[in-house]
Amino acid sequence: FIENFFEDRSYKQILKYWPNINFFSQSSNILKSYSTGFGDMSDKKFNYFISVKNLFKFIKSLEFEKSINELLKFEQKKYFNYSIGLSMVGNNSYLAPHIDGVQTEKSKTYNFIFFIDGNNSNPSLSGGTGLYSDNNFEKPIFIPTTLKNSVLIYNSTSEFYHGFNFTILDKTTFRKTINFQFFPKDL
Repeated sequence: FIENFFEDRSYKQILKYWPNINFFSQSSNILKSYSTGFGDMSDKKFNYFISVKNLFKFIKSLEFEKSINELLKFEQKKYFNYSIGLSMVGNNSYLAPHIDGVQTEKSKTYNFIFFIDGNNSNPSLSGGTGLYSDNNFEKPIFIPTTLKNSVLIYNSTSEFYHGFNFTILDKTTFRKTINFQFFPKDL
């Protein structure tokens, strides 16, 4: 978990130019109910949000890839950005605790949840994705301490659950994230 992920000026630009909910779609996955968008850079929506497009270009850049590879050097593999997208959580949103079963242990895929903004009075009750050793939110491994300019990084091939508890979400729930994955280049 990294706090103050981007320097203050860049972070304020992201906040200022964040797209409104009308540019997102509701997820239809049974494990999650929240709004997602901006996964495909060829989407014409990016023409209205140049700063978001520039941020995506940066996350997909060789410069950022080099930084991520430095962070993950203990894996002794080279990684590349595989996917990226935005999400928004509001009232009645949920992310059921689950393990990303599509991945194999061999692939060592890393998920990055860049928390842009959220209700910081209690992150776990505002859609702060946490890591758990069970699928009932009873055995937390890690819960984010802030939903502002912070990033949660985890190996999605590890045997733990992630999600946020939809049964007790606060009425002032909101959360904005940029989610991206890095895969090893030797897949």
